[in-house]
Parts: sequence; structure tokens; C-alpha cells
Amino acid sequence: MKRHNILVADANALGSLACIRSLGRAGHRVIATSASPRPLGFGSRYAKVCLSQPPYDPAATFIEWLDHAIEQNAIDCIIPTEGLLLAIRPWVERYQHLMPLSQKGDEIYRAFAKFDFFNSFLAPGADARLRFHLPPTVLISPSQTSLEVLENHAGPYYLKMDASYAKTNGAESLVIRLPNLEKVASVVSEQLQHYSRFIIQSHVKGEGVGVFFLRWKGKVIARFMHHRLHEVPWEGGVSSLRRSWWHEDIYQDALARLSYLDWNGVSMFEYRWDPSTDEFFLMELNARFWGSLHLPLQAGIDFPKLLISAWNNESFAPPEAQIGVRCRLTFPKEVEYVISRMKSPNLSLWEKIWTLLEFFVLSLDPRVKSDMLFPGDNKLYLRSISDTVRKLLS
Repeated sequence: MKRHNILVADANALGSLACIRSLGRAGHRVIATSASPRPLGFGSRYAKVCLSQPPYDPAATFIEWLDHAIEQNAIDCIIPTEGLLLAIRPWVERYQHLMPLSQKGDEIYRAFAKFDFFNSFLAPGADARLRFHLPPTVLISPSQTSLEVLENHAGPYYLKMDASYAKTNGAESLVIRLPNLEKVASVVSEQLQHYSRFIIQSHVKGEGVGVFFLRWKGKVIARFMHHRLHEVPWEGGVSSLRRSWWHEDIYQDALARLSYLDWNGVSMFEYRWDPSTDEFFLMELNARFWGSLHLPLQAGIDFPKLLISAWNNESFAPPEAQIGVRCRLTFPKEVEYVISRMKSPNLSLWEKIWTLLEFFVLSLDPRVKSDMLFPGDNKLYLRSISDTVRKLLS
């Protein structure tokens, strides 16, 4: 296996930490970078070099720093994050050869915009089969502001803006939750002043599930699915406990969309699934490494390592995931999950008592993995406990 000097940006993010651990364990020399104070990834023993980077905005300053870092550390591979890709967009061709992506130029950025993603399935001429399993969606642009599609669907409603369509440098992707269409209509014009395009979707019920792929040269060479068991807040949000899982119909829907988009590299298709009806709805695409990446690592699918192997044209047998593996981010997210349920007026006393009992049962179960307890790299678990306690007491 060819060894690389790999830059992993945004080492403060949980997905980047998983990349650092995977690639370092595989024998690559990992250069972790972050603009945040005390980033998680700097605490991993697999980060051989830790560099404090400037913010992505202004981009010219970041580019100057990046060029220097590449030269000084002999970097020959960059694991792109969304923030890094947006910062280097005017200069992306300069770094194309360093990134394990087969797409070029604007093809890369279409995968990072919810507007472009849903437009691929809703635009005239799109494959009609891909219009199924989509939440009620309106594509907003200066020439299209009608909300008629949403009139027969109950709220709440979600305005989803992409950083790639922001009219000002440094703006971030944004989601706004509004209770009714009157509120939505009142802010559309205002948001068009800040974002040239965005989408609005009505609420769909269900539990969070994901389909994950590594596709290279048109062939799927690794796949995985997970089911969110706990989210923060508990009604729906960031995953704090999830399990490896399989649902063939959802997998086939994601696979059809992946093939239609012809995306190569890693990807995550996020869905909402209603177990009472078996209905499911596509929510978004993450064409980058994701926050719950530790679960597939624990279940036998080492996506970062496999991506670099595919990039190097190295052959390997497609791995099979172990189904039923559970993994949690105990501190702080599982603690926050418990707190959100304790504060909820919609749960009974018994449900709240069970929430507390379940927290300790899961903590004592050796079969339940932890994002922070990684083989050979466990010290971040103690730090996560102390950071959580400090946050709760502040």
C-alpha cells in the first residue's frame, strides 16, 4: 500500500477525527489542521503533525497558508471538507490532483448544494422514478417564489440555504424552521437578498437513517447503512446513538440516485423512515465524510482507508459490515439527549425514568461502542467527560 502525507482539515469535527484515526492506523502520515481552539483531532495519537490554520475567510489568506503548509509538510493528499472546498473554489484546479475526487470543477460543488441536489430530481427531463420518496419541496430562485406545492402539506417548514449560493463571502449554510406558510412567505424575499437560491420543504415524520457509499470509476466498492436510535434534541437532530442496519428498498433508492448523479468518492444519503408505514423520504446528500463515521469503522467498513486505496488504484475485496453494531457519542451528546428528554413536557414520568436507566445500561454494556473509545487512541474519552462536566457547570 502506498503511504501518503495526508492533510485532514477541520480537525475539530468528529468526522475529521475519524479520518485521522483511520488513515493514521493505516500507516499514512496525517497532518491535522483546524482554526478552532483545542480541536479534537489534535488530541489523537494518530495526528503526527498538528497545524493551526487561519479561518477560511478571507480565502486569499487561507490559500497563502495552505500553499505554505503543503510545501513544508510534503503533503500529497488532502481530505476535503465542505468548508475547505468552498474556500478554495476559485483556485480548485490548483489542488485537484491532491484530492481523492474524480469530479472536476463545478461538478464537485453541485454535490454540496441542496438546491442543485433536489433540482436534479425535480427538473423537467429528470428520471420520473426519482421523483418518488422526496419530501414536498419548493425550489426558490429570483424567478420562482411560488409556495403552491406546499399548500396541502402541514408544517413546520424548513428553509435550507447553501453556502455555495450565498451572496456574501464567509456566509454559512443555514436552516430556518418556521411554523406555517404565512411565516415562510414573509421571509422569502428577505432570504433572496442573502442567498440566490434555496429550497423550502415541509415536515415529514420518521426516524433518521443513512445510506453510505464509496463509489469509484462508476463501481460501488463499499456500502453501509445506519439507523439513528437517539438524536439531540430527542425529537430530531444530531445523532448521538446509532446502529449498523439494513433496509433494501432504501438502499436501492439511494443507489439509483447515486448512479444518476454519477458521483464518485464517498457519499451519505440521509433519509427519514417511518417504521409504522415503511415510508421513507430523502432529506439530503453529504458528499464528504460525515459525523457518524466511527460507526462504520467499528462495524468493519473503513471508508477513509478504502478511499485512498481506490484513489491509488489498489484492488481489494468489497468489505461486508457487521449488522447490529451500536455506537454512541456518550459525552456530550448522549448526556444532552437525556437532558432534552428530562425537559420535555410531552413525555411521561415513566418515560423520563427509563431514559435515565437506559443511559446507565448502555454505558455498562461492553457491546456498545463509543466514538471516543477508539482502539489504541482512548485518551479523548476522558477529555470528553471533563469537557462535558465543565460545560454543565458553567
